[in-house]
Amino acid sequence: MKISARNRLKGLIVEVRKGATTAHVRLDIGGAIVTSSITNEAVDELKLANGHDRLRGHQGFRRDDRDRGRSRLMRSSLLVLAASLIALPASAAEPSGCDKFAWPLEKERKLLGEPKAVPASDALDRNSGQAVRLELQPWPDAKLPAPPEREPKKMPSWAGFARFAGASGVGRYKISLSEGAWIDVVQDANALKPLAFTGATDCSNIRKSVKFELGPGPFTLQLSDAPSPEIAIVITPGE
Repeated sequence: MKISARNRLKGLIVEVRKGATTAHVRLDIGGAIVTSSITNEAVDELKLANGHDRLRGHQGFRRDDRDRGRSRLMRSSLLVLAASLIALPASAAEPSGCDKFAWPLEKERKLLGEPKAVPASDALDRNSGQAVRLELQPWPDAKLPAPPEREPKKMPSWAGFARFAGASGVGRYKISLSEGAWIDVVQDANALKPLAFTGATDCSNIRKSVKFELGPGPFTLQLSDAPSPEIAIVITPGE
């Protein structure tokens, strides 16, 4: 993909980590994780935060005489971000190794190594602490309850879903997978936005983990763009 300052890069901000003067921004753009370095001031001006679902190039900002200076700053910041995407293509690769996840996942990794098979009709318990193994279908035959937010990139690819029962209260949870796949969580007829994402290759049993804020009602976990017809999932309380 050619990248320039005139592009609109649609993606999900999965992490914003500030240092003394410079921030590292990690983006999920079409399944690839891209890391860029920009100033802390630019992060504040652009209001970048975990879970924002798109990053627009400077054509997406309106400008008027009263706000011309701020618009120039925002445009310049995005130019820096676009330039860094060009200069650092290697950053698009996800990190390798079990120690590269953004939060501790040793417990989830162990659970995913011993998944339990469950009937597709069962409403699962989000608080069981048990990993389950899902049988997926080829993408054209999957019949997901709701269209996924992102069309599959892999061909062939696999998809499926699991239903979870309601629970008391609202809480933050981690949904961790044994394979790379796109996650959609649908609750109360709404697709929930992820709060944060982490992924790494070359780590047995676990490939990615995504944090969501779940309400008390039942929800559906949809998986798509999976590389194989079987996947293990586990839901655990988030920090």
